Amino acid sequence: MKTDSAVDWTAPDAKGDALLGAGATRAEKTLTYGVGVAGAALIVIAAWIENVDWNVVLYIVAAIIALDVVGGVVANGLNAAKRDHFGPPSATGRSVGGRLVRRPVLFTALHVHPIIVGLVYPPHLW
Repeated sequence: MKTDSAVDWTAPDAKGDALLGAGATRAEKTLTYGVGVAGAALIVIAAWIENVDWNVVLYIVAAIIALDVVGGVVANGLNAAKRDHFGPPSATGRSVGGRLVRRPVLFTALHVHPIIVGLVYPPHLW
């Protein structure tokens, strides 16, 4: 077993992308967006099957939150995102979003999903 391997945290010379990281491959992008859309579809279908008392706006809000959370979990696991967010500065760091993802406390604080859910959905759902 080879034990002298090293990780190169330098982002490739590619267009910056605050969501997925500079240099994300087509496969990584497809996986992230595909899983995010699947999560959004799953929450909408589950709510519809359970016949919840939601209007169209609540279905849309639920789909957007699911897309962001489920897709975000996958995106944060990508090598491109890990390199971009934790490695040396790349092209992404020149954008507002790129600077934001390098500030973990602020990035986390801007995720207001629990507040939105608490404000717009009936209490028995959460």
